Amino acid sequence: MNMPIVDIILATFNGESYIDALLDSIFNQTYIAWRLLIRDDCSSDATVTIIKSFADKYPEKIVVLDNKNIRLGVVGNFNALLNKSSARYIMFADQDDIWLPHKIELTLSKAIESDNHDNVPLLVHTDLCVVDKNLIQLSKSFWSYQAIDPARAVKLKDVMIQNVVTGCTMLINRSLAEISMPIPSESKMHDWWIAMVASAFGKIEFIPESTILYRQHGKNDTGAKRWNLYNSFKYIFLGRKLHQRIIDTENQALIFLRAYQDRLTNQQAVTLQMFGTLDEKNFFVRRFIALGLGLRKHKILRSIGLYVFM
Repeated sequence: MNMPIVDIILATFNGESYIDALLDSIFNQTYIAWRLLIRDDCSSDATVTIIKSFADKYPEKIVVLDNKNIRLGVVGNFNALLNKSSARYIMFADQDDIWLPHKIELTLSKAIESDNHDNVPLLVHTDLCVVDKNLIQLSKSFWSYQAIDPARAVKLKDVMIQNVVTGCTMLINRSLAEISMPIPSESKMHDWWIAMVASAFGKIEFIPESTILYRQHGKNDTGAKRWNLYNSFKYIFLGRKLHQRIIDTENQALIFLRAYQDRLTNQQAVTLQMFGTLDEKNFFVRRFIALGLGLRKHKILRSIGLYVFM
């Protein structure tokens, strides 16, 4: 049986501190049929030098895209990489993490098991081990650390209000890649957008095993904060910041509706429209609609925050 090629796409920016460790971990994978596509977003540190040294050493494994000295941002960078990918299966990498040796093998096995080659969009994601900048373990499970349940995040109405898919654990198939592109610059993050697409038109599978050391170092684009009593009440009292986050999520729902209105079921379109326009309604109507849609986040205090500040 031929081993399918997996494209790994890596968007980099000023990642000199940790990127060599990431690249070493990719080269230490038990599954070897992969190709690494890298696009640097005009780093000002030694990131490009490190990348080129690996590419020169392994030209058959690494493709470095020409960035034409143009900054695209995180979403734009991943868009450019997705456009260059040609494999049936695609994985995403973050520059500051470390892949555990079985990451590709485990995730790909789940994908092949779930992928019927019927062009159904597919997303597979896994748990993560949370570590500090020196790789000291903070939690063996990111899902537990954040108090999230991936089993409750497979339907569009749930994914649109809270993303639990971490991009650096994702594997997607070609069908999902094609229907997701281009990811709008207004989307909150590329992984959230792709998860919404998968929940709307395909399927999301998850593996309750950590495949990555998820490094927390204070400069992460998105980070992990332990969901404990202090942080949960702190979340509730974010006030205006929490309200703005909800508004941003509503706007993303409307962008998604406009992008896929011809593909969505009537129920999906109604849900996106009603959620996306909540801020146009008065205090009581907003909450009545949200209750009618069955909107809730993971953990009761997050849901309270949603209903208090929407």
